[in-house]
Amino acid sequence: MHVALAGHLGSGKSTLAKALGARLNAPIASFGAYVRVRAQEAGLDADDRTALQDLGQRLATEAPAAFVADFLARNGFSATPALIYDGVRHVGVWDAIAAHAGSLPVRSSLIFLVTSPETRRDRLAKRGHAPEQIAHWQSHAMERELDQIKAAADLEFDGAQALESLVNAFQAAVASSD
Repeated sequence: MHVALAGHLGSGKSTLAKALGARLNAPIASFGAYVRVRAQEAGLDADDRTALQDLGQRLATEAPAAFVADFLARNGFSATPALIYDGVRHVGVWDAIAAHAGSLPVRSSLIFLVTSPETRRDRLAKRGHAPEQIAHWQSHAMERELDQIKAAADLEFDGAQALESLVNAFQAAVASSD
């Protein structure tokens, strides 16, 4: 099964990816890490979140299928039957993931984590980010466009739930749809 996680900055995507990966014995593929590598290759500052957001936005919207194919190839995941995608931000990318999973053939599922703005801000602040940085990142076009990916999601979960509850809810939802 290929599971894609989407949500706003600080919604809990990476934390859930690690937990699902462990539970499902599946590797985790991080779009954020991939975009950081691509930024370095382009001579950009890989620590500048705005530069990363701009680059990720461009790569994902110009040619989503090529973006996903390169992402999978670089990570050695092109033929992997079980995979957790951390950080899906665009419907075109989700469509490419679902098409790729179908070609294997394996099932795919898109999860959107709904987490309150206050919780997300608190989580980002605990990572040492200043309120003005957080506000700037959250105003980026990529963050504003997440409603489209939310509408495409198979499942929505409250990102403020306990991690074990989220993993169990995912497994229950998958089992009930079999």
